[in-house]
Amino acid sequence: MFLNYKERINLIITEINSFNISFHDNALISSIQSIPSLQGKKYNFIGIQAINLYLVEYFKLKKDHELKGTKDFSLDNSYQAIFLSINNIMGLFYWTHYEIINCELDSSYKSELEEVLKYTYYSKLNYFIEQYITSDPHDMLKLNTDYLKKYYALKK
Repeated sequence: MFLNYKERINLIITEINSFNISFHDNALISSIQSIPSLQGKKYNFIGIQAINLYLVEYFKLKKDHELKGTKDFSLDNSYQAIFLSINNIMGLFYWTHYEIINCELDSSYKSELEEVLKYTYYSKLNYFIEQYITSDPHDMLKLNTDYLKKYYALKK
């Protein structure tokens, strides 16, 4: 069980570290039409920096769409798919955390897993959890992010 939980945490870290996005002319490349020509300047970001930049851009566009009365993103745009991918990372972390906190492993194994979870939270997730909380996420994600923020605030 210990190795399975540890592998799951490593999967979360790998997913975050391998996340990447590209910007061109101050806009996220999210559709075929926005891929720059060979002469265009493109900026690539990876890992937590990419997720943070993406969420800033996503929530800014979401707010713009809501102000204009067009809440749905176009299907030929990858914004929503990328956002769902980040949601899946958040969900995986939440459920892994929940299972480890409630498992019946020997205390030394459980303690090590809790330390790795704490490291993952503070080094990879805490900033974009704040992004989610301030953007008013849907009900289940809000419950999960609020719980994680409170839990790890007590563990500092």
